[in-house]
Amino acid sequence: MFDVARHFFTKEDVERYIDQMVRYKYNLLHLHLTDDEGWRIEIKSLPRLTEVGAWHVKKVGYFGTFLMPKTGEPIKYGGLYTQEDIKEILQYAKDRVVDILPEIDVPGHSLAAITAYPDLSCSGGVKNIGVASGENIKDWDTHTALYDDNLCPANENVYVFLDKVITEVARLFTFEYIHMGGDETFKTFWENSDAI
Repeated sequence: MFDVARHFFTKEDVERYIDQMVRYKYNLLHLHLTDDEGWRIEIKSLPRLTEVGAWHVKKVGYFGTFLMPKTGEPIKYGGLYTQEDIKEILQYAKDRVVDILPEIDVPGHSLAAITAYPDLSCSGGVKNIGVASGENIKDWDTHTALYDDNLCPANENVYVFLDKVITEVARLFTFEYIHMGGDETFKTFWENSDAI
């Protein structure tokens, strides 16, 4: 598994990773493309996912200990793969007999998507810090979400959104599966939603 969502790696970095996989005779790359810290794959029907969701405030240090971004801090760290980049990565992998399993992590870990499209959350983006840089957005002791990083299952727009995303991802990737994440979906904001 290669997590390019929390920290962006260039197309060339991914290709070098594939070379290392081949060296050790691995042939399936699980590519973690989306998370709270970044949306890395271009979805042409939803351009704000990468215009907004691929970028956050640069922080250095221990993940989960960062302070919240200050007003006006530059939001310029990150990156994305265009659909052409993905095609080139897929061809590079295919030439080396490596399959790529794409992951679109939902319904939790969706802060980058919610920052781009706030109406996808149960809170309407009201309780949102923007694309996360690695700040502590969950209380792990009480399993409470401090910020709303979940797509709202009672919102019909979420299903339109997912249909667009999965359709474009399925057209790009030749592997028979798409990993949908499904982990660490703290229900804090769902429990406070009249719609749910």
